[in-house]
Amino acid sequence: MGSPIRLIGQRIVSIMIVGLVAGCATHGRPAPPLAAPPANVGVWHFAGDAIAGRADATSVVPLLPIEQTQAVRVRWIALNRMTARDSAPLSSSATLITAVRGSTPVLPSGELTRNVRVANADGAAVLEMAMKDGNLAPAASIAESVGVLSPGITAVFTVEDPKLVPDPILHAAATRRLTIAARLIPPAATTAPSTQPAASSVEVALLVEDLVHAGSADASMSRELAVLDPAPIGDGPERAVIVPFKFSGSRGKVSAVLAVIDVAPSSEADEFPAVYARAQDNLKAAPPDGAVPAAWQPRPNWTSLDVALAALSTGSRAALAQAAAEAGAPLCGELALSADDATAKRLAERVRSKFVGPTTQSKDAVAWAMDSACIELLAEMETAGPLPPEVISVLAVHAGETGRSAATLGELAKSAGSVAEFEQRVAAENYIDLEDNSPAARVRAFDWLLTRKLAPAGYDPLGPPRQRRAALDKAAEQPAAPAPTADTK
Repeated sequence: MGSPIRLIGQRIVSIMIVGLVAGCATHGRPAPPLAAPPANVGVWHFAGDAIAGRADATSVVPLLPIEQTQAVRVRWIALNRMTARDSAPLSSSATLITAVRGSTPVLPSGELTRNVRVANADGAAVLEMAMKDGNLAPAASIAESVGVLSPGITAVFTVEDPKLVPDPILHAAATRRLTIAARLIPPAATTAPSTQPAASSVEVALLVEDLVHAGSADASMSRELAVLDPAPIGDGPERAVIVPFKFSGSRGKVSAVLAVIDVAPSSEADEFPAVYARAQDNLKAAPPDGAVPAAWQPRPNWTSLDVALAALSTGSRAALAQAAAEAGAPLCGELALSADDATAKRLAERVRSKFVGPTTQSKDAVAWAMDSACIELLAEMETAGPLPPEVISVLAVHAGETGRSAATLGELAKSAGSVAEFEQRVAAENYIDLEDNSPAARVRAFDWLLTRKLAPAGYDPLGPPRQRRAALDKAAEQPAAPAPTADTK
């Protein structure tokens, strides 16, 4: 029988030998291939560009004949990890980077695009070849899509995570998405002699929509747009973009996405006739929900107005004031500043209920929707009891003697279609109030009309009845003039 020390030593040696053999058996075994994550992929076309957004119907440019257009192909590739291979930081190629987050219309810098890498034509070719040869970081092809390049038209390619996430600001489901937009830049006209024809270029834009600070109190959906320098169209891929992005279905194995953008003659794409036909249909019809990101919808002042309206879901007084300022809703803006917290919250909720998702209405229409929603709610509150003094004061400033009754304003609002129409009806009601038996009512109506330069000449609210009647009759004989904007400050 050996000593205990010798036996222990033999066991340690045995364990080391087993471990060494196991290590030798697995050494050199290739890592399991990366599986492509579940993803939704789409292609759409719109008239316009990534900066200005979709053009209105009157300025839509038709596609060139099919033989004069070019095919643009985007290959989406999932990467196990970010790589800096044959690429440079986004800032070296971007001409514009904008960031919108939650209720903040514009941010000075972005987080989603901070680590994005961009490759030129040579780098894009190397990255694509490395992917095909298996020399890139564990990678898997997600999808390949083809679009049409024609002057004035933008081809939009999207890849998104199928799993929706809750938006902490909007309190609604949101989609995490990467979007590539490609636009043809024709060669500049020149009179200088040249041995070779000038080449066209392709402008590539990247839009990232994702959560930032997920899991923290500062979590919010962010939307960052980067527009790259136009790249000359050559024989190989023109651009490659590497973006940090994770898919919920990849179990943490996908950390980035490589997008390779390749422009080629339409004759080289067998499926191009069908792609061209779809592009024609895209330009004739409104895009389906989610097909074209909200940043490229034809809505005036989207970056501030829509975000402000969305922030109303928080019931914040500041959000209501911001939305009213963006839309130009005077009554709603004054109420946001003057009403008590409970009333301001109810007003914000009522206004928000008028807008489901981003609005396509004009600012004037949004302004009236906001003001009329406030009037509607105040009329309902008045039936339950007297309105707070600060609310009555705001209504009096904006509607004179007529504003002392929210119910009356509610009836006037039902027959008005805009802020201007409502103000005209309010002015007419205050003219009627000039004949009221109450001196106080006549004074309030007259003062309100006077601030708007609408008071009848020679009228004295405290004068004898005959004098007041004569002034009103004389004013009635004068042609009606449009009501000027009042200075209520």
